[in-house]
Amino acid sequence: MSNLHRSEFLKEVKNSFPEVTDKINQQDGLLSFEVDVFVQFVQNQIDSSSLEQTKLAFSLLDKYYQNGNKALHELIRNAVCEDLNFSDTNNSKRSWAYSFLSEKLKTERNSWLKFMGYNGI
Repeated sequence: MSNLHRSEFLKEVKNSFPEVTDKINQQDGLLSFEVDVFVQFVQNQIDSSSLEQTKLAFSLLDKYYQNGNKALHELIRNAVCEDLNFSDTNNSKRSWAYSFLSEKLKTERNSWLKFMGYNGI
């Protein structure tokens, strides 16, 4: 882990995805809620099969997972493991997005799924 911190993460998220800026700004500076807003946005990109947006979002998540401070690292790990849905349904195809996660985030997610006794991705 490195020293990349909240303000760097949020600046990069807002520059890359200006459509989330207002909602992030409404979170009263609480990092866990700000990360949650971004992860909800990422899930919407997955659900709408937005390939390029999803790839860019995963790139940012991985960058701050690997190089962010402890708070960012933990929040991103938890969000990827617990909140992102890669399961296909009759109405939504999501499994394609899993292939764009970094190997480190895949390993974290797979370890968490195994620990929790879940199958799938």
